[in-house]
Amino acid sequence: MIAAENSVVVVGAGATGRGHVAQLAVESGYTLILLDKNKDLCSALRSAGAYSVRLVSAHTRTVIMKDFKIFHTSEKEAFYPFFRDSPLIFTAVCPGNLKEVAQFLRDLFIRWLGALLREHES
Repeated sequence: MIAAENSVVVVGAGATGRGHVAQLAVESGYTLILLDKNKDLCSALRSAGAYSVRLVSAHTRTVIMKDFKIFHTSEKEAFYPFFRDSPLIFTAVCPGNLKEVAQFLRDLFIRWLGALLREHES
């Protein structure tokens, strides 16, 4: 089981999100949680259970990414605990998708803030 409090959420599992951003997070000791709106991509990554990131430089290397979770945007309830407890959340989407991402995350932030306020009132 993946502990949400040791995770990094990356919104956008395209080449940048699941590539360089994910690789930096995992190599820094975080567990990777991906969120994407592309059902086929989510299904493919979930089925594969691992994927590789090729880092090209003077010292080219390939990093195998495994032990990650991926959620489709329709899985909001299952995704919420990871969003709520994650110390880091990144977006890695094209500018044209930012408004959609903001609307999706808005509800989660409101829910999280409401829970925090209720917790401090008691």
